Amino acid sequence: MAGEAYAYVETVYKSKESQVKLTQALEYATQQLGRRGIMVTPDEIRAAIEAAYLKAQILVRKSKR
Repeated sequence: MAGEAYAYVETVYKSKESQVKLTQALEYATQQLGRRGIMVTPDEIRAAIEAAYLKAQILVRKSKR
């Protein structure tokens, strides 16, 4: 779900600043997980989204080589 939330905000909120994107990603993931009956803490969701971001950055760096 974190990867999906990250991809969503990078697409829909492309021109927004990082904090706006993070807030939107947190809201998206919380809503989607809640709909599935999965309850997690905001810190757990944020950590997963931050990890998705870091993974994406690694892929971007590797593709530029």
